Amino acid sequence: MVLKALQIGLYVQVALGLARFGLPYVGVAVPDAVWTVHPLLGVTIAVTALVVFRPGARRPARPLLLARYAPLAPLALGIALLLGGIRGLPAVVAHMLLGFIAVELVGKGIEAVETADTPASEPAAPEEARPT
Repeated sequence: MVLKALQIGLYVQVALGLARFGLPYVGVAVPDAVWTVHPLLGVTIAVTALVVFRPGARRPARPLLLARYAPLAPLALGIALLLGGIRGLPAVVAHMLLGFIAVELVGKGIEAVETADTPASEPAAPEEARPT
């Protein structure tokens, strides 16, 4: 359940980020309250990833490690953008690229957790020899 919520949260985060980047170019004004959700969701995603992707027995280490820490990169850059420490289109594009990479790495982590937590299925029965 938490993994599915994390995945949905990531997709909502990407949609909000793309809307935040693209809508002003089209002349669409969106209330400030909507933009408050983007950073809050980013923090929630990062904290959830840190908790959910803890290493454990029967779980592959590398996908979990990458999935656990990947959301921190766009979050750090996003906070720097929000606070005015970094400005400019290249920083925004870098933030977006890090976000897309984080979505992919978290997806791989979710896949690793689901695979590790699924009981091993019984081996398939060998096919009977066919007469030639």
